[in-house]
Amino acid sequence: MSKNFQLPRISNASLLGYRLPVYRRTKDCVYVEYYAYNPLTEKLHRKRIKLNNVESKQRKSYALALIQRLTTKLASGWNPFVEQLRSSDMMLVSAAFDEFKAYNERMFAEGTFRKQTYQSYKSYVVKLEEYCMTINKITYLYQFDTRYCNSLLDYLFLDLKYSPRTRNNYLTFLNIFFSYFIERGTLKENPARTIKKIPARMLHKQREVIPPDVLKDIAEYLGENDKMFLLACYLLYYCFIRPQELCRLQFRNLQLSNHIIYINGEQAKNRKDEYITLNSKVEAYIRSLGLDKYPSDWYIFSRRLKPGMYEISPSRFGERWAKLQTTLGFSDKYQFYSLKDSGITELADSNVTNISIRDQARHSSLAITDVYTRHSSAKANDELRGFVGSL
Repeated sequence: MSKNFQLPRISNASLLGYRLPVYRRTKDCVYVEYYAYNPLTEKLHRKRIKLNNVESKQRKSYALALIQRLTTKLASGWNPFVEQLRSSDMMLVSAAFDEFKAYNERMFAEGTFRKQTYQSYKSYVVKLEEYCMTINKITYLYQFDTRYCNSLLDYLFLDLKYSPRTRNNYLTFLNIFFSYFIERGTLKENPARTIKKIPARMLHKQREVIPPDVLKDIAEYLGENDKMFLLACYLLYYCFIRPQELCRLQFRNLQLSNHIIYINGEQAKNRKDEYITLNSKVEAYIRSLGLDKYPSDWYIFSRRLKPGMYEISPSRFGERWAKLQTTLGFSDKYQFYSLKDSGITELADSNVTNISIRDQARHSSLAITDVYTRHSSAKANDELRGFVGSL
């Protein structure tokens, strides 16, 4: 048997919890009946062996011999339910995670998965492993049933306060995860298939614009306690660089001499090469942190949101924001991504033109905006350069 599969460790007491076989006869059926411990349910279950096909004159003697054989086997530790289980039914959940991670790596290496898909799957598995191995421990893949799926989703939504949309994204991934093992014959059914997503009407505009006084509190606190996360907030608020793009941002993207940030197609959501105006306040802050001295291929936000060689998941920003929210006690309607809404709102209130805002924000209407504003060269926008907001 492969090391990836193990049958449950059943105590002698559980195995000896059988009931001795007996001969039964009803109006329509003659059978031998006994009970044995089922490791999947952790209960005794009845087994029947019908004898109707045995010649009536020999039926009693056949039954007595069968009872003797069964009694001997049960006493020696034999269990019919364990014997019937296929090894894949008892796959260790840790082995399942390892197998899916290897599959994700292979699909990305072959170019089948986009980098964003690869990173998302990788992040989901990390969170699932944390829950299954630490928060609410299970050992075998079969234990990952519908009730367990619901407990996981409740943990993400209620305990970690993930947004309804993120909770739905995890549900989508669970369906992908289980489908993988169904296709390979490891699972018989998808335990997440009957779980419903949170309705779309509840997903829209769960966040609100952050008031100036709260923005100032955030800037003051982070300026003293978490300078790199303040930079992430600046880049989202002033430059509208999305969390996914922040994860991919490398020092080579910073063109401080031209006062711009270059986002290549592989980093951008819409897969287009783009130039973002680097606000003067943000540029000065970057220089004050000495971030213009790091290797060009390092990520600006790596592990612990510090410069490093490894790309991280966007969820790291959300987790850091949740801690900030708890510390400062502001409303959960003010989310990390609310910084982008807040920056756009304050720009509009400062009489910056809509074209400049739309160009900087790179909204889905960027193609329409480009009719009016063509990037003939990589040039910073003076309006955006001089803007000073509340953060």
